[in-house]
Amino acid sequence: MSKPRNTTGKGYFTVEGSEPLAKRAVSVRLPESLDIELRAYVGKDLSGWLRQAIIEKLEQEKTQLTAQTR
Repeated sequence: MSKPRNTTGKGYFTVEGSEPLAKRAVSVRLPESLDIELRAYVGKDLSGWLRQAIIEKLEQEKTQLTAQTR
């Protein structure tokens, strides 16, 4: 998977077919050991990997909530 290029000239990246990124960033500090393990596992596209992980977790939580309310 190649990293998207800055094609806008405005200091942010766009990927074809994606919606614009939020103006506010989500930030989290991790324990040092988890940070080291995560960066070693994921490699260079940490932001993209984390976005996908958040999407998958949110979908999982929403599915569980929907199943509980039935």
